[in-house]
Amino acid sequence: MTNPTATLSIGELAKFAGVTVRALRHYERSGLIAAVRAENGRRVFTRSDIKPLKLIVALKRIGLTLAECKQVLAQDSAAFAEVVNNQQQALARKKENLEWSIAALTAAGDRTKRGGSLDTDTLIDVIVAAEELRVLPHDPRVSRYYDKSQIVRLHRRRPGRNRQKEIHAEWMALIREIEALAISGDPLAAEAQRAAVRLSEFEDNFARGEADIIDSLRRQEKDAAAYYAHVPDEEAAVQATPSSLSKRGWLFISRALEAYRKTV
Repeated sequence: MTNPTATLSIGELAKFAGVTVRALRHYERSGLIAAVRAENGRRVFTRSDIKPLKLIVALKRIGLTLAECKQVLAQDSAAFAEVVNNQQQALARKKENLEWSIAALTAAGDRTKRGGSLDTDTLIDVIVAAEELRVLPHDPRVSRYYDKSQIVRLHRRRPGRNRQKEIHAEWMALIREIEALAISGDPLAAEAQRAAVRLSEFEDNFARGEADIIDSLRRQEKDAAAYYAHVPDEEAAVQATPSSLSKRGWLFISRALEAYRKTV
């Protein structure tokens, strides 16, 4: 059995723990480990220092600062679960922040790939949009179809408040029209095709010709069609909201859209 009190030089301890001598000296200065004096007056360490030193190395790998490592070493193993949970939450927040930063850079890069210019004002606007989104509550239905870079692009080009109200009013009028047509109308009739054109224009204004946004819209439509094809009418009615189509309205306008798209 290895003697835990056996002494080690600083080089030997560094080798056992898998760190550099320089790092070990830094840990010593930070109060994480402490040398003892041998009979000959030399500063040495013991084998019992190996395990806490390896713990320090492991904790630093998951993002803890030296001050936080010192706090962990002062606790017993029963408190480690709390340390793990707290660090997991901290890293999750950091990951979320990094993802929004990456999304801002990706959105800026996408602009240049599409032939647009990337001046100072545009770059600032993209970064500010990502920062605003970082603290806003998110609809899981949006993140299901759009990645963060797409959400940044959509957010930064959102219309002003007055125009938002106008668009909402136009959308609500279209919803009511489609629901009325769906009661007894024909998806191929002229009025249904006009409604399909208006809905398509809403989508075009939303996507602004960006292929990946259009793909996400089509995926939403496909999933909605698959959902409404199987969900019972009474369940769909419960889930419907004033700003969304009912099962009957959606199935009606999706057939009208399909017919319209074959003509364009």
